[in-house]
Amino acid sequence: AAAAAGHGGQAPPPEVRGEGVLAVPRDALPIWSPRADDVNPEKVGKKKYAAALEHFQSHWQRGDAVVVRGVEGKYTGCWKPESITRAMTDMSNKRLGTDASRDVSVIDVIDCESGETVTRSIGEFFKGFDSRAYRESKLQQHGLLKLKDWPSEDDFRQKMPRHFTDFVQMLPFQEYTNQVDGPLNLSTKLPKEWVPPDLGPKSYVAMGRVKEHGVGDSVTRLHQDMSDAVNVLVHVGPSQADEDDDDGEDEVLKERRSPR
Repeated sequence: AAAAAGHGGQAPPPEVRGEGVLAVPRDALPIWSPRADDVNPEKVGKKKYAAALEHFQSHWQRGDAVVVRGVEGKYTGCWKPESITRAMTDMSNKRLGTDASRDVSVIDVIDCESGETVTRSIGEFFKGFDSRAYRESKLQQHGLLKLKDWPSEDDFRQKMPRHFTDFVQMLPFQEYTNQVDGPLNLSTKLPKEWVPPDLGPKSYVAMGRVKEHGVGDSVTRLHQDMSDAVNVLVHVGPSQADEDDDDGEDEVLKERRSPR
């Protein structure tokens, strides 16, 4: 798993290098990439963490990339597609007063090949997420699908409280990334009477391919974010495809938030 923001890099001082691993992977790609344990104040102590935080701030001031490796929450099983499907479907059914065995929650997803928006139930989307055969036979969908900016911040907090808490707690450099009580997160300083900005977290759930189908075969096009962002890769898995199919697809579930 990884959290990322910005671009660029600088070699760190010895005291903030990962144990046995130089935090800069190679000279051609000078991105600071410590392990999560090496920037965890509970594991390295106050002195080493203070040095790591100061080094992070030197990157932050320039808008450099920082990639933190090994970011994991306490409830790793909750990020599996079936867990998210169950949580969202159960809450939607409770709100509508319907049978818990029925999937009545509907979402808009993007066909990355055509750019069109198609409507699917949460259950259908995640079945297609796990199985290309299901997507092509049952959904009549051949392009890669992407679920973007879902759910809203309020829905995430209310419908998936365990996921929300787990996500916030796994973020490195909590002084900046914790939108609830991070002392250096500007959103915590806004007057209470103001309408708060939607900082997420939100998920990006997308299919992928082992083999690209031509130039530009991608679920996310090159773009520029409007603000600094933290991205955490919480789930990656192979598709349910035939073993001899070299075009089997991988799936990626990424949670994203944009701190101010």
